[in-house]
Amino acid sequence: MSRGLLCLFLLLLLPGLGWAATAPGEQELAKMVPTRVQFSVASDQIFLAIQMHVVPQEMGADSWAEWDQDRNGSLDGQEVQALVSQVVAVAMPSHRVAVGGQLMDWRELSAERAVHRESPLGLREPILVKVSGTKGRLGSNEEALFVVYAPPKKGDGIVPLRLSVGAGLQFRDVAGARAEQRGPRRIEAVLSRRSPALWGTVVGPTKPVEQRNSPGATLGERGESPSRP
Repeated sequence: MSRGLLCLFLLLLLPGLGWAATAPGEQELAKMVPTRVQFSVASDQIFLAIQMHVVPQEMGADSWAEWDQDRNGSLDGQEVQALVSQVVAVAMPSHRVAVGGQLMDWRELSAERAVHRESPLGLREPILVKVSGTKGRLGSNEEALFVVYAPPKKGDGIVPLRLSVGAGLQFRDVAGARAEQRGPRRIEAVLSRRSPALWGTVVGPTKPVEQRNSPGATLGERGESPSRP
C-alpha cells in the first residue's frame, strides 16, 4: 500500500481527524497529506472547507521571518493572520469549486490557523490553514452540476475529498477522480495529479435519478463514468 493511500485510510478510519486536528501525530499526517477538501450542498446553503499544511519553502522563503514584525523569533496574533492571508492568496487560486454555475470565490471565504490558534508559531514551523465558508443555495427541486478541482502539490500526492448533500438531495452522474459512493448522499474521493477533479450532478426529489453506480461501488477511473460535462 502506498504512503498516500495509507494516509487516506487513516483519515477515513478516524472520523473527524482531518478537521479536529487534535489527535497525536496530526502534524505528521498533515505533512503526508497536506491538502484536504470538504464540500457540502444543501437546499439552504453550499459549504466549502479546504485545509492546507504549508511550509515556508512553499512561500519562497527559508522561514517565516518576513512576517515576524516584532523580531521576537515567532509569530502570533496579527502576524499569524497576515501570514494566513498571504498563504491563502498564493495557494487557493489553484483550487476551483463550483455548483450550478456559481464559482466559490476564495476571497469571500474566511481563513484561520486551524490548530493552536493562541500559541506562537515558530519561524520554521509548518502552518495549518483552514479556509471555509458558505455561498448561495440549491432549491430542493433543482438540478445542478458540481465541479471540484484540487490538484495535489506533489506529483505523487493525493487530496482526500469528502462530498455530501443535504436532506432531499442526491447525487447523479458522478465522474472524474477515483471515488466511492457511501449511499445516495455521501461520496469520498481521492484527487491526484492524474485525476485532479470530480464532477457530477446534484438533484432534488422531483428529478429522476438513474442508478448508474450502486452505493459502495467505486466510481471514476474505471471506464464506466458518464460523459464529461
